[in-house]
Amino acid sequence: MQTSLPHGYVIERMQKSLGSGGDVARSFFSDEGRLLKKWWKFAKDQVKKPQLGHFDLISSYVESLEKGSSPPVTGEDGRNAVRLLECIEESLKERKSVKYSSW
Repeated sequence: MQTSLPHGYVIERMQKSLGSGGDVARSFFSDEGRLLKKWWKFAKDQVKKPQLGHFDLISSYVESLEKGSSPPVTGEDGRNAVRLLECIEESLKERKSVKYSSW
């Protein structure tokens, strides 16, 4: 029985134990085939639409400066992201929950 999960993962439940070497080999090649299919899909997706991320964000920021419009990410957004990271670091050091409060 197989259960599909998000992002293409599959959980396979075996009803019986793998008995012979042939069963083990069949299972191994089945798993390898699924792995190759996932990597092939990932590679095709990357070729179709490469992730530009930072380049797009910086271009949008420069464009907002040229046009005098609001930037895609404000300074307050940046400060809050830094504050969140500081809370995570403190929580990891103290090994307890830390209340997040934005600046």
